[in-house]
Amino acid sequence: NEVAIEGNSASLYGGGVYNAELGRLTVTNSTISGNTARDGGGVYNYYGKLTVTDSTISGNRTSRNGGGIWGTQLFAGSGRTTTITNSTISGNIAGSDGGGVYSFNGLIVIEHSTITLNTATTEGDGVWSYGGTQIRVRSSIIAGNTDDDDVYTLNGSSFISQGYNLIGGGNDSGAFTATGDQTGVTNPMLGALADNGGPTQTHALLAGSPALDGGDPSAMAGVGDVPVYDQRGAGFDRVSNG
Repeated sequence: NEVAIEGNSASLYGGGVYNAELGRLTVTNSTISGNTARDGGGVYNYYGKLTVTDSTISGNRTSRNGGGIWGTQLFAGSGRTTTITNSTISGNIAGSDGGGVYSFNGLIVIEHSTITLNTATTEGDGVWSYGGTQIRVRSSIIAGNTDDDDVYTLNGSSFISQGYNLIGGGNDSGAFTATGDQTGVTNPMLGALADNGGPTQTHALLAGSPALDGGDPSAMAGVGDVPVYDQRGAGFDRVSNG
């Protein structure tokens, strides 16, 4: 809890953190920033289970893939899932694919999170996936990444919308047709990554942002998959009106 992993480097994998085969890595209330590697600038998850909650992964860099997170799992039902909840992935840079998140096979779950301002030199500034990956996205922002290449899939991978997402562009943006989804959003109107309260930096919603009033009107804090608080923690309700 409340760990900062900053300014590290690796010649190959996992500039900030390397989660080895069969490993179980949980990142909570923490910051992983300013790290560099060939693959997985912030986190490199190799056939393990990765859970990121209430955390920020920002400003990491790779010469190849996965500026923020690089992950691979055996297959979607293996239980070796990458889960990103109530978190921010921002300003990461990949020399090739997957500026924010890069995935090969398996399952990624993204809920109540923001993925923005990431850059990939080749493809998938926000989230890039290959080889049968399923990416389930709920109540999240994946927009405002460089070149409007926010959601990108290859070779049988697919995004599965679970509703109320704010999505920019990319070759699989057409997958977001569930209730409450907004697509083609080139500017989500977010403030700079800053201290908005809580242990980690976040992007505040600016006046006029399409994310304002864009959530599920039936959502109840602490019910189902809805957290009680947002990324900042106690005092900052996940569900707020006005």
